[in-house]
Amino acid sequence: MSKKNILILPGDEVGPEITTEVIKILDFFNESKMTDISYEFGDIGGASLDKYNKPITDETLERARKSDAVLLASVGTPKYDNNARELKPEHGLLVLRKYLNLFINIRPIFVFNTLLDYSSIKSDLINDLERLSKLDSSFVFFISSKKFNHAIPYLKKNFSGRKILVCREMTKYFEEFIRTEVDNLDYINFEKKGEITIVISQAIFGKKKSLNLDESDKRIIDSMINKLSIKEIAKLINQGKKVSKKEIYNYCIKLKNEK
Repeated sequence: MSKKNILILPGDEVGPEITTEVIKILDFFNESKMTDISYEFGDIGGASLDKYNKPITDETLERARKSDAVLLASVGTPKYDNNARELKPEHGLLVLRKYLNLFINIRPIFVFNTLLDYSSIKSDLINDLERLSKLDSSFVFFISSKKFNHAIPYLKKNFSGRKILVCREMTKYFEEFIRTEVDNLDYINFEKKGEITIVISQAIFGKKKSLNLDESDKRIIDSMINKLSIKEIAKLINQGKKVSKKEIYNYCIKLKNEK
């Protein structure tokens, strides 16, 4: 296993809070011997402006270039809204992207073709929403507030039985949102301005839980058996898994007896 080094840039506002939780995950995988990752910290955005009066320093840029990866939490704070463009927190991200020759955001996405009729791209492929509705995953997507109400019939048809959160950012601190059941969704009188974020909950289809632990689960249990209680291990493994707690308990007890 080759060692990797990450430069972590917590940024400003909620960024440091997010970073604290991410580090717990990194440490867990390192302690479990599943990864060998070292990390160090740098400043960007408002945090860098507070210290150096620059949204990112040359030293941070060079450290980013030498790292195997850069983990960025967030940049953007109203504290510097009135700054010149080059002294806004977000400008640090633009400088970083240019310095590392990165110009494209690639994210795992689905194109909601049923919504394309309401955009400049004309198409009517309802199959995408129907296909997604058969998955038990949660979905997050974005739509213009002007077009959202047109999409409601398609959402109700394909995601009946799920919960939905509809949110429009008003400022960096305030949002207006509606949390309801998809089946109860009705015309929303949002101001026709800005982008709306839609979060649709996962669906549970009542599948029976598998009674078998896979090898990756067993390796995690092996590494944690002397660090956590059996109850804590069962809770950890059972999150998002289709493994019965009884099977987890039995495997843990077996390990305990062998030691």
